[in-house]
Amino acid sequence: MVGTGVHIFDRMTRELSGEYLLGIETTDRDRNGKQHRIKVGVKRARVGRGTGAPGVFEVRSRRTFEADTTPPHPGEASAGTSIRNALRAPLLASGLPIRISNYVLLDADRSKVRVVLAAEIGEKFTQPTRLAIGYELMDAAGQVVGGHAAPETLTPTADGRLRYRQEFSVPPGAYTFKIAATDATGRLGSLDRPVSAELVKAGPVWIADLIVNDERSADRGADLDVEPIVASGRFTVAVDMRTAPGELPKDTVVSLEVTDPSGKRAMTSPATMISSSDGARHVVRATVDAAGLPPGLYVARVIVRVPGQPSAAVGRAFQCVR
Repeated sequence: MVGTGVHIFDRMTRELSGEYLLGIETTDRDRNGKQHRIKVGVKRARVGRGTGAPGVFEVRSRRTFEADTTPPHPGEASAGTSIRNALRAPLLASGLPIRISNYVLLDADRSKVRVVLAAEIGEKFTQPTRLAIGYELMDAAGQVVGGHAAPETLTPTADGRLRYRQEFSVPPGAYTFKIAATDATGRLGSLDRPVSAELVKAGPVWIADLIVNDERSADRGADLDVEPIVASGRFTVAVDMRTAPGELPKDTVVSLEVTDPSGKRAMTSPATMISSSDGARHVVRATVDAAGLPPGLYVARVIVRVPGQPSAAVGRAFQCVR
């Protein structure tokens, strides 16, 4: 079967040309930090999904809104409008660079996972800076399951990017995270990222994402970085795993390897696993001497081998610098 796909692009063109930005004026009663329901409709009949009948419309819009609880600084009201517009726009804004990475971790509620979104915004910042920031997390059906827009004061990393972090407790599934930010000069950036909120499974073992930290920063607790940087010549890795109480197979083995971007193994290192008293949580830790690695990009991988099951692995890219 051969086709041009013209009808698909025609539909995209019609939908983009039929996009409208509607605004509402909030009252003091709305400014309570809670989600408020909102509905957008038209007077013509709603089209059935997939019918495409002419003369009728299907309206897609957000279902809730949240008003800021604190009055904005001078100029921040217009910045907030820019953020909300950027979150609705089908195209991304590139005036302010944004990088994102995500971590899927264990949640106290076993029916959910904890998703942490780590972002770095802008460049060449030397001191804490106040930005207007907004974000939305949408599920596979396009419904907003979390969102907020407010001014934030962010601290720069050593390489001058402003660090930002959000986390959510959600059921496993496919999501999309979109973030927008603008600075005092009006530079606006936005970025969206698909998020697979799933733990890796090896038989009865559920495995969270790998966390990599330079050993010097690990002393202050685990940082969840967009791209970890190892500058001291040593780094730590950490992975949390979960089973039903007492159901970790006896001969389960964990190991650590580091590969270069081509997948060639650069080194291996031993890893230790410690289980909780009830046998339901299992923590894998390792400290790696990377002094012999040349500067560059690498991938750390923890491999879990459960007897009678295919092996499973979780990995994280990191930069080795001198």
